[in-house]
Amino acid sequence: MDIETFKPVSTFLPTSPKSKNFFVLLTDLLIQEVSEPFFQKVLDLSISAIPVAQAGSMMVLRGECYHFVAARGYNLQKLQTINLSLDESILLAEPNRNSFPLHNLDSFNETRLDAERQQVLQIAGRVAEIRETLVIPVWQQGQIIATLSLDNFDYVSAFTREDIETGEQLGVVLGLGLRLQNYQEQVAEFGKLKSLNEQSLDSLEVPLCPRDVDILNCICEGLSDKQIARKLGLQFSTTRNYVRRLYERLGVNSRIQAVKWCEKNGIKMNEG
Repeated sequence: MDIETFKPVSTFLPTSPKSKNFFVLLTDLLIQEVSEPFFQKVLDLSISAIPVAQAGSMMVLRGECYHFVAARGYNLQKLQTINLSLDESILLAEPNRNSFPLHNLDSFNETRLDAERQQVLQIAGRVAEIRETLVIPVWQQGQIIATLSLDNFDYVSAFTREDIETGEQLGVVLGLGLRLQNYQEQVAEFGKLKSLNEQSLDSLEVPLCPRDVDILNCICEGLSDKQIARKLGLQFSTTRNYVRRLYERLGVNSRIQAVKWCEKNGIKMNEG
């Protein structure tokens, strides 16, 4: 994670009174599981934070295409029958902007989408009725992983500079929250693997002490005795004795056999 991510939280929070829901959004991002209801709540909070937004939708990058995950004022079920690549999405209008207004959405789609998907957006997404859209990309590590589209049906210039700045803040908060979610999921997965390995080690007929596990990990990484000694801060002769004793406990005669022993007993060690 880059240094920019660790700016004070106050840097990302809104300053205008109408954006107070950002505090609720930030809290939810940190404690809720990312799911379809989560995305819908994000969209609803975004619409409430920018009062001139009368409807909206949210798309998330899955694989190489963006898919609809939430909608307010539109038929989400129908919208979810289509997806858009980056080159086909409204993000192409201003590819390097954090938040920007867009007009003539229907005409924009005509130049990039086939007739079938245009029809879905016209009927389920009411694109011909939209006078102005506030597009809010959500960036993560140089890639747009999601996008919010907040729509107004009444005015061509409905969104003010303040609304656009609020949208930028929302995009940053979302990007930070989703990135934290990714790290939390990785930590949770690591914890599950660690727990399973500990249970497997505890259930073995062959008792292994913590040092045996360290040595076995290094062997599975493909390290030589000298490299193991350097990594664990041991004398070379001591390391050779540990390796010899480990072989005796496992009933093996080589590194390859030690690795196969781990596989046979369902122990997932580090691999080089």
